[in-house]
Amino acid sequence: MDKIHDALIAFTAILYAIAEYLFDDNGIHILTGYVVLIVIDVIIGTVKSAKISQLKSRTYLYGIFIKFLGICTVIIANVLDNVLVNYMQIKLGMDLSDTFACLLVGYEALSILENMYQMGIFTGKLQDTLSKIFDDKDLKHK
Repeated sequence: MDKIHDALIAFTAILYAIAEYLFDDNGIHILTGYVVLIVIDVIIGTVKSAKISQLKSRTYLYGIFIKFLGICTVIIANVLDNVLVNYMQIKLGMDLSDTFACLLVGYEALSILENMYQMGIFTGKLQDTLSKIFDDKDLKHK
């Protein structure tokens, strides 16, 4: 019983250390991960567009602009956090910049998964499951 208890304490300490690392400095570490995912998504998206012969500079620049706006939302949320907490003395119970950064990481991961799905990388049951999520009819109109 003591071994299980010690293992649970060690596991929660590791989770706490990871959370403290990620959410320290107002989401900077999460934002770094987001930028890495952006680079991966741009590379995979470019390869996908070239593969299906739809590589257009306008679409490419629009995607980069949207990703830049995502980073700007984290900066604006950080300023809003600073104003609410430090100047207006309003405690929200959560950090807006961390929340937006986590949402952006999830969005970017989903975008990478969608691009890989459209390239036909996945097979078998995973492909069938993703085809239910990413309906081909909706993707052709984008």
